[in-house]
Amino acid sequence: MYVNRSFVLVAMAFALLQSMVQPSYSETWHVYEDGSGDAPTIQAAIDSASAGDDVLIHPGVYSDLHPDPWGDWNTIITMKDSIWIHSSDGPEVTILDAQDQGRVVVCWAEYAGNISSEAVVEGLTLTHGREGGYGAPGGGAINVEGSPSPDLCTPVFKGLHIVENNALSGAALEILFASPTISGCWIEGNFSSIDIIGTFDGTLTFRQNVVVNNTCSDFPLFRFHSNTAFIEGNTFAFNESGSYGGIIEHTGSGTYKNNIIAFNVGSGNASLEHLECSCNDVYGNLIDFGPFGVDGHISADPQFCDPDNGDFTLTASSPCLPGHHPDNTDCGLIGALPIGCPISSVPTPAPIPTTWGLLKLNSRENKR
Repeated sequence: MYVNRSFVLVAMAFALLQSMVQPSYSETWHVYEDGSGDAPTIQAAIDSASAGDDVLIHPGVYSDLHPDPWGDWNTIITMKDSIWIHSSDGPEVTILDAQDQGRVVVCWAEYAGNISSEAVVEGLTLTHGREGGYGAPGGGAINVEGSPSPDLCTPVFKGLHIVENNALSGAALEILFASPTISGCWIEGNFSSIDIIGTFDGTLTFRQNVVVNNTCSDFPLFRFHSNTAFIEGNTFAFNESGSYGGIIEHTGSGTYKNNIIAFNVGSGNASLEHLECSCNDVYGNLIDFGPFGVDGHISADPQFCDPDNGDFTLTASSPCLPGHHPDNTDCGLIGALPIGCPISSVPTPAPIPTTWGLLKLNSRENKR
């Protein structure tokens, strides 16, 4: 079972969110690990709930799989519209473990009808999810499909730990013809051949997520093939892609700003031509892509506190903190996490060497 290393600030943020005023829900369905709640399983509670209800999952490890809506694979959660599915005590102690026998969450508009932004999954660990094999829809942890229209499927996923999932494509997330919001999630240790996060058509909102230590054997790590994408305030670090891959590939419009992209290994450049880009820190990757020195873009060590032990907060001297920009540009915070320690005594990994020849070689390879 996955054990988190250092998610202190994320846990604090979750507690703060829980203390804030939440939407008004009609009825709460309590789910306990031993089956003694208002329903014996998470899905039984979802099936019993009506629009406007919430399903409250108490601490424990949950592995109750059921056939997905098409009956060809398994899942722990099949979402319905306007139901808030969340934990009582946060993702550290509320774990949905599919045991490599199915996905963890599916959200399919063709099955459930319109799924609005009132459908929320929050504060859970999703682990050991796996897609159904070659030819099946992707998504190890989460699969979202809004066919025939992206407007039919706009769920919200927030405060999740998406860890150690496996899939041919979309080990963490596979999104097709949908327009979800993913925010405040920790995405780590997932493995795929094609991509860790794959989105195709729709409008994606991807903000304040920490995406670290994921591996993609062949293609780009993150493929945002959306009509519109808002990729803002994220930390992408220590991820690795294989021979045909890069770090980020995007086709479409949208914004790409205030992200840290550091110490990743990928053989290709990011494709960001159609996005409004500003205030990104791109440093220490196999290929660092610019431009730098304009629109607040920098290439500087972000100075993580202790990345070897999972702490991706920033030291007091980080150039990514508000007011610390090397060019005095007013970018605010760059990356997902704020200051977490004084000037660090832990050595930051040396940047992966890059050369002009290597840049030229990859430029030629990308044009083939």
